[in-house]
Amino acid sequence: MMGDETGCLYVARDWLLYVSECQSYSGLKNNAPALSISPRGTWTVTHGSSETTGRVFLHPPNVERSGHGFGVIALWPLPCTRLSMALYAAPKHSVASISSPELLDCKAVQKLIALFPDLLKGHQQDWLAEAIGSIEVHVTAITKDLRPPDTRAMGLATLLRRNFPSQGNLGDHAQKLGLSKERLRHVFVHSFNLRISQYIAWLKLHATLTYACSSLSKPTVTEAALAGEFFDAAHLANASSRMFATRPSETLAETFHFVAVPDGDGHVPSLAGRKAPSNIRNG
Repeated sequence: MMGDETGCLYVARDWLLYVSECQSYSGLKNNAPALSISPRGTWTVTHGSSETTGRVFLHPPNVERSGHGFGVIALWPLPCTRLSMALYAAPKHSVASISSPELLDCKAVQKLIALFPDLLKGHQQDWLAEAIGSIEVHVTAITKDLRPPDTRAMGLATLLRRNFPSQGNLGDHAQKLGLSKERLRHVFVHSFNLRISQYIAWLKLHATLTYACSSLSKPTVTEAALAGEFFDAAHLANASSRMFATRPSETLAETFHFVAVPDGDGHVPSLAGRKAPSNIRNG
C-alpha cells in the first residue's frame, strides 16, 4: 500500500503483510497499530514535529505519519488479536512511532529482510505464519502493560468475526451481555482502542483482500468491494484510504500480487465464489 503499486500483500487469518519497493509515503493514519521493517537500510519516519530513524518501527493508531527509505515490509495485525494488542501496549507506542532495535535482533525479522526479493514476487509464504508468530513473542516480551481485554468485548469481537457478514443488532448483543448499547461501545473501545464500526470495517477489508488472493483471476475493484460486503467501489476506496492511505486501484494493478498464507493448522483464507453482499446493519 502506501501509494505504491508494485509488490505483494500476504493475507493470513489474523494479519496482513505488505511487501513493496516503495520509497516514500505520506498522510498515513491507520486506526490500528502496525509494525514496519526496512529491508534496505534505514527509514526516516515523521510524526508531527518528531522525526525517527531506524530499521524496525512500532506505529500507533490514529497518528498521522510520513516516511522515506528504500523498500518496506509492513505488518498489520487484525484488531482484537493478541499481536495487535501487544503492538498497542509496547513502550511509548501510544505516543508516537518508535524505532525498536530489540525487534531487529529477532531471527524472524532478519529472515524477512534476507528474503525481501522473494517476498516481493509472492514467494516464501509457507513459513510466514511461523515468522509472524515469532515476532508476536518478541513484541509481547518488550511490552510493559499488556492487559487482557474485557471478556464481554472479546466475546463481541469473536461473535462479529465468526458470523461475518451478518452483524446482528447491537442492542441484542448488549442485552445478552447485560449492558446498554452505549456501555458496550465504551467497553469495546476501552479494550481495543477501536470503535465497533471501525472493527467491522476491518472485517470487510480483510474479506475483500481474502477474495482478491483466492480468486482465479484478479477481480475488479467493484467485484472485490462486493465480496467484502462494501456497498460499492467508492465505499471500499474510502475505507482503504482511511486505513492504509492507498486506493484499491493501486493494489489491484497487474504488478501487484495477492497471496493467501496458511496458518499453523493449515487453514488458508478463502472467499472464492463469494456472492454479492446482503443488507447489513452497522452497529
